[in-house]
Amino acid sequence: MRKVHSKSRNSCLRCKQRRVKCDLQAPICSNCTRRKENCEWPSWATAFTENQATISAYSAYPLAPSPLRMSLAADVSAGFPYLDLGVRACLANTLSAIPFSGNEVALWGQSLAKPASKFQYLQPALFSLVSLYSERYDPQNVPHDRSLAYRQHLDATTLFRNTPPVVNEENWSAVLIFGLAVVVFQFATQQTCPDAAFDYMETLHVLRMSANLAREVFPFLSKSSMWPFIQHRVRLSMRPPDPRAQAAIKTLEDAVLSYAVLDDDQEARIRGLNAFKDWVVDCDGYPRVWRHYIQWPRSLRNEFLLLLLKDDDIALLILIHWCVFLHLSPNRWWLELWPRRTAASAMSKFTQDWEALAWPKTVFALPGCRDER
Repeated sequence: MRKVHSKSRNSCLRCKQRRVKCDLQAPICSNCTRRKENCEWPSWATAFTENQATISAYSAYPLAPSPLRMSLAADVSAGFPYLDLGVRACLANTLSAIPFSGNEVALWGQSLAKPASKFQYLQPALFSLVSLYSERYDPQNVPHDRSLAYRQHLDATTLFRNTPPVVNEENWSAVLIFGLAVVVFQFATQQTCPDAAFDYMETLHVLRMSANLAREVFPFLSKSSMWPFIQHRVRLSMRPPDPRAQAAIKTLEDAVLSYAVLDDDQEARIRGLNAFKDWVVDCDGYPRVWRHYIQWPRSLRNEFLLLLLKDDDIALLILIHWCVFLHLSPNRWWLELWPRRTAASAMSKFTQDWEALAWPKTVFALPGCRDER
């Protein structure tokens, strides 16, 4: 009988089930590519610590002392006084389109105080966001805050990886906050990172992993006392359909269905389009909560992801339209630049100009030529 390879504890679920060596090439390993199967990953650490070069680059900065950083360091041994700020930086920006009141932040903070002291990965996960959040108030020390954020993020993902992955009544809130924090961290760092480190495929992979975690946490969240408030806020933040967006989707659909290159990939393109249209309906064309950010990436099949990796025009068109809806969503401090940056990167890879780009170019104010970046 074949043995599990000693370096495959972070392998994809399919390779683990087959007890074969996984090459760990996210988002789709070579085994799943060859078998044309969905490739899913059990470990967050694989997705969140792949960019070691970026982490090392930021970690090279010395940490200058500041009241915020000194307080963060003291938090480890003196409770969690920055929990409220962590909740504002993470939870209030992912579970609601409407700002949390002071009482709501305090309520969440109280409910998380015990998990924060018991589950060691939670504190550095939130501290990493507080460090990024503080850049707005201390712009002179951005490199130092970014360095601290990466170190804390790496600590959090390492601790989480070494924690039993079973979600239960005791740890679900900690796992929820960790999952949200990682998504916020990914968007926040990718939207301002150097060009060499920017990779929208990595972000899509992180969102897909977040969807797997959301599926495990949801049964507990939906039974919690917070759930009615979350649902109420989602309903309050709904907006009527935008006629321009609806017209743009029709133009996109026409481009996909009339694509002249009729090859074996056309079915994957159409499935990617249908998944995108379903997502627009589900979020009412106005993504505003965690589920809305992760649903479309989670629904993508391996074949469509491979098309994105190959810079397929149609796949890139669909990605760009998804970015437009993210851009038009409620203002998030961690999502202000990522949609536009991703759209610009994708547009630079087109082999031809497309009529379906008219709306995205208008929204993003992009001139739109191959050499714009």
